[in-house]
Amino acid sequence: LQFLYFIGKAVFFFFPCKMELTKVGNEASEDLGVAHPRRFRNCVPMKLMQRWEGVNCGPKDGGHAYVAYCEEGLVFYSYFEDREAWSSSTGDDQKLYQLGDVAEYFIHFNRSAFGGGFTLPYWEVHVNPNGHKMDILIPSRGPFLDGETPWEVVNQNSGCVHKINVGPTSWAAELSVPWAAFGGRPGTGAVWGVSVCRYNYPKGDLENPEYSATADYQELSYHRLEEFNKVVFSKL
Repeated sequence: LQFLYFIGKAVFFFFPCKMELTKVGNEASEDLGVAHPRRFRNCVPMKLMQRWEGVNCGPKDGGHAYVAYCEEGLVFYSYFEDREAWSSSTGDDQKLYQLGDVAEYFIHFNRSAFGGGFTLPYWEVHVNPNGHKMDILIPSRGPFLDGETPWEVVNQNSGCVHKINVGPTSWAAELSVPWAAFGGRPGTGAVWGVSVCRYNYPKGDLENPEYSATADYQELSYHRLEEFNKVVFSKL
């Protein structure tokens, strides 16, 4: 059984499953805050898990996300269980992942249909329950993770538009990233990588976040581009 498991992982790596993206309307969700908004009713939800802990391991506070596209750009909707959504942030472009609960949206564009191009740019867009946002455009993964890329180089404006809803037992985020952030619309058949990730902090405690993500990460690092969810633009 263990042999079959590793064979399966190898097949997934070299022939990754791809999710076909659904086109949705341009208007933001009127039912922002619900688990499954009408705007995304024809989309497949991606569950946030902790695959690095085991194939069926998930967080204490669950969540899921949708990704789709509209005429204006790439759109996401995320729903997170949380009775104490919080952050000490006071504005945009702060390092939100160090200040409390946050959702991170990774978008690896311009990748080839065969899974290559792992050093090409990718966006990392953060939003939190306070409604604040931080954009990062990472030109190359290695130098960025090694601390060699200055903050002023990566802290770019994606033009993302977002809305937040915080309820008594959950919080939700919807955001749209315009095609201009990617240099234009993708071509039909283009395959991108995406991952929706979460830092879920106990209220007032910035030392012990609960991590979860939609991607099939084999180790706890949200920058493992090779393991992002693969999405294909098959009906542009």
